[in-house]
Amino acid sequence: MASSSSGTPIPAPEAVQVLVSSLVDESPLVRDASMASLKDVATLNPLLVLDRCSAVARGGRRRFGNMAGVFQVMSFGVGALDKKDVDPSFMVKLAKLATAEMISSKGLNADWQRAAAWLLVSIGSHLPDLMMEEIFLHL
Repeated sequence: MASSSSGTPIPAPEAVQVLVSSLVDESPLVRDASMASLKDVATLNPLLVLDRCSAVARGGRRRFGNMAGVFQVMSFGVGALDKKDVDPSFMVKLAKLATAEMISSKGLNADWQRAAAWLLVSIGSHLPDLMMEEIFLHL
């Protein structure tokens, strides 16, 4: 459990939420530190990180400015999951978030589209049929 500057413990979900929110900070240093911290936390508790990131991702890039960072962290989190922790229904939701972001814009934004593709690849490493099914729906 993390601690705030006042010494009061911060529950893990709230601490992870603060890190996710920091992915849109104006400072590249803060964004990079948040990303590194979230990847570290994802190795210990990937489901918590995926839950917090997916909550932000549901709002889309119009509401959250750094979808590339969110998708990168989510990709790392999915990769960190043990096979026994992979919930197919949750993976479907993540795959739909990634594909929706990729196809919802006619413009090209290589950073977040690449990160969304990495998320699909991570999902496919656990559930290849699910990932291919999601992609085929949009072809």
